[in-house]
Amino acid sequence: MLMLSQESKEKMRLWLDLWPDSCHPEDEKRKSDFIKSLKANDETVDFDDLYNCYRELKPEIIEEVAEERCREWAEEIEHSLKLT
Repeated sequence: MLMLSQESKEKMRLWLDLWPDSCHPEDEKRKSDFIKSLKANDETVDFDDLYNCYRELKPEIIEEVAEERCREWAEEIEHSLKLT
């Protein structure tokens, strides 16, 4: 698997460091910016990328909850990347 560009890593961290599951327009914009960066750099992200970053940034989240969220996000992002 290719490593994420610095730009994509920064955008992923910004999105995951705040409230990625809030559905607030600003959080959705950060997720969209991350997905756009993946597309622009011809990259993809998988569960491990998301999970490792999320656990680093949010260690207080229960492991099972973190796993479920990251699986959902990985599927959503994969679907978004396929649409273009």
